[in-house]
Amino acid sequence: MSYRLVPVVVALTLVFAACSTTDTETEMLRERVAELEAAQASTTTAAETTVSTPAATTAPADSTTTSSTSSPEPIGKNAERIIEGLAAQGAPITGYVAYTAATDPNELLGRPGGYNSKANFADERVESRGTEPFEVTGGGSIEVYETSSGATGRARYIRDLLDSVGFLGNEYHIQRGGVLVRLSEGLVPEDVAEYEQWLDDALAELEAGIRPPAFETVETSAPVDDVEARSPDSSAFVAGTFDGVLSEGEAASVSVIEQGTEIGSSVPVIVRNMTSESIIRVEVAGIARDSDGTLIASGSSQGLKPNLIAPGEIAFGYVYFGYESTLDSSSVIEYSVAYESLTGNGAQYENIRDLTPIEWTRSGRNIVVLLSNDSNEALSGPFSVYVACFAPDGTLTDVAQDFGDNDTAGAGSTVSAQVRAADACDSFLVAGSGYTG
Repeated sequence: MSYRLVPVVVALTLVFAACSTTDTETEMLRERVAELEAAQASTTTAAETTVSTPAATTAPADSTTTSSTSSPEPIGKNAERIIEGLAAQGAPITGYVAYTAATDPNELLGRPGGYNSKANFADERVESRGTEPFEVTGGGSIEVYETSSGATGRARYIRDLLDSVGFLGNEYHIQRGGVLVRLSEGLVPEDVAEYEQWLDDALAELEAGIRPPAFETVETSAPVDDVEARSPDSSAFVAGTFDGVLSEGEAASVSVIEQGTEIGSSVPVIVRNMTSESIIRVEVAGIARDSDGTLIASGSSQGLKPNLIAPGEIAFGYVYFGYESTLDSSSVIEYSVAYESLTGNGAQYENIRDLTPIEWTRSGRNIVVLLSNDSNEALSGPFSVYVACFAPDGTLTDVAQDFGDNDTAGAGSTVSAQVRAADACDSFLVAGSGYTG
């Protein structure tokens, strides 16, 4: 069951005994609390609910919600200081990573409309579902914006993205002015309520000029990419009979790792994502030369499957060079790969949804496939289904493509397809996708 919350106002309680302050500092804190309570009271309407505990502002882990108050933005706008403040208040944080403009995976730090600082942290109560340390699924993230509207826009963008791509999971949000706290869905509502209180107390102390103790185990930059190549069928959207080993690819990049032997007007390819982020809409361009180095053709891919490629995983398709191209086994092809980040600004408009192969068989030269729509929304065609074929020695031979038999597929329903494979197809992998809207 999902829940949506109306804005609520939370009464702040500062634990003065938890820090060492002078009489002047204590008085400043008391005055600050009075100011916050007055500001909150003035914004409460008949449609809002005033509660005495933050627990009422939390939501179960299957819902992405934003909780905010009208408190002024803190003076100490720094993600690292806020994480240190959370730890000082009692949050079970085991470590964190602070990003720079060069290491920020979202490429938003210091950019127009982006955040001023960002840091991710690990919470000892949850285990990350990602491939890298300090991902949001293993704890949370602090993003600090110049204005509260910047934080609100970011929270809305993340919520819309997660709602539209259901298999990515969800997360909790807490907002205080320009500070956005993103928390793992692995936490329970009671944990999130604690974070709300810890955050309010930490921000109040920062406002009063009280800096929290430095954290002992600190990562000062993003972890170095250390992505391991995964098995071909590690993705939920790739399956089949092939169990061989494919090339690892180039570290920290997205590259073509295999070229098929069936070369003509098109060339089959397999791409691997060795970056630390999930990517979408991978496209491959190619420039072909003959054995003398003379340029003879150029081409581009027609979309690869699956669309979503997690770190270490693969996608396959073909680069089309045209019916009159003169490519053969002696041709030398230079590839370039382009893609979009799943967390990039354009991802909110993504309308491609991968299907999950649930059954497959070979009937003569045909590969018959049944795929499931495991997204939370209805999909429409054309449903494109790819089959990558391999020789007995594990060499990629060809990538064949056809369309599903269905025009539409509701959430949880299936799509069938029959793809005519290459002669040399000792084993195979299958993948397919459709569209929202």
